[in-house]
Amino acid sequence: MTNDEITTRIKLAPDYKSIDVSEIDNAVSDATELVKAYPLKDEIIGYATYLYASHLLFMRVLKRKGRFKSVKAENGEYTKFDGANSDDAWDEFKRLLKEQGYGRNVIHFY
Repeated sequence: MTNDEITTRIKLAPDYKSIDVSEIDNAVSDATELVKAYPLKDEIIGYATYLYASHLLFMRVLKRKGRFKSVKAENGEYTKFDGANSDDAWDEFKRLLKEQGYGRNVIHFY
């Protein structure tokens, strides 16, 4: 998956449609550099980059926008903190790394 394909995939996701294109490009660029640090199989590098770019966008943009929710009650309306925002891309990225052997502590005795 090329960076252009990753950017297009992110733009098509409903949660990311409202994000400025330059912000998406920056996240993809940053994610590309970070993922290079992991010696991953060629066939998953694009997907890992997509997941990490999505995580960066969540942290930089979506988390701030969706942090507070307006709630209508019988007596009026109030705003509350919504701690239920979850970063599915980050969870999936960590799962992918775990499948590749990262995060496992193994001790060998000889």
